[in-house]
Amino acid sequence: MAEEKDERRDAGLPSVEVESELLGKTRRLIQSEAIFCGQTSALIAHGGEVYTLRVTKQGKLVLNK
Repeated sequence: MAEEKDERRDAGLPSVEVESELLGKTRRLIQSEAIFCGQTSALIAHGGEVYTLRVTKQGKLVLNK
């Protein structure tokens, strides 16, 4: 079943479930392209607050309140 999940991830789907080898739990993997949709930043609402997630020139992610 792990192979099937890897194939789905490679197919460019925005979200798949992957099993964490360390914890043995399943977590959702979201491709950054699905969040940014061609932009360099996205707004995220969490706990009544709005955060900005952005991609730096070096390709790293930064989350700001």
